[in-house]
Amino acid sequence: MIAELDDFPLGVRDFLYLNDRGWLIVALSDMKLASRLDSYLTNTSMPWEKKKDEATTFASVGALLYYQVGVDPVSKNWTFYRKWAKNFSSQTNILEWSPEQKYTFVGLDSGKISLFKMNDNNLGMVEATNTNGVPLDMKVHTKRVMGISYDNSTGFIYSIGEDGFFKMTDATSGEVTHEEQLSTCGLKVMIHDKENSRFFIGDGEGHIIVMSNEEVNPPVSIVKLQSSSKACIRDISLD
Repeated sequence: MIAELDDFPLGVRDFLYLNDRGWLIVALSDMKLASRLDSYLTNTSMPWEKKKDEATTFASVGALLYYQVGVDPVSKNWTFYRKWAKNFSSQTNILEWSPEQKYTFVGLDSGKISLFKMNDNNLGMVEATNTNGVPLDMKVHTKRVMGISYDNSTGFIYSIGEDGFFKMTDATSGEVTHEEQLSTCGLKVMIHDKENSRFFIGDGEGHIIVMSNEEVNPPVSIVKLQSSSKACIRDISLD
């Protein structure tokens, strides 16, 4: 072991380490059932209730942290300087990074996708807005976001969720432009092979769905495979 960072206030759900920039982006979540229930009750207004003031009712069970990582020239020890932090009223789950735009995408258990852009001096992030300057509030899925990919050439966000849907969202407006239900048991993992314009998606019953947008957009399903075990597929690796 050459370094350790262990001062997180919540559990680590996902992280990105950008070696060429020396940046560490970490998604944190409080996964205890009691905390999840308390967060839901605190941050949700019932139909008969007056809409709650977020400033006074916000219960944080998720967070996004940004660190600058380096090596001290004298001690030769690794250093981690926290530059920025953002709290969420829902658990974070998945991260995606766009090097071209310096975008960080955060998939939440609530089904939302949050988009942040690194500011000009790289000291923090700012929430992305639409063309009217309104922060993007992308309620893309009805359940937990399980996979995100961003295509810089088209400006579209591709995502999957526990609701079983594959969706395509305009990153400028935040509008969902295409959706397709691929599974009734929830989608668990997505790999975007950008070089060959294909998506490999696994679900909770052992299926692997292959989609292609080589000549068309939105992507279309080209094959659906069933694994021999029929067990939940948690990860996919391409050779």
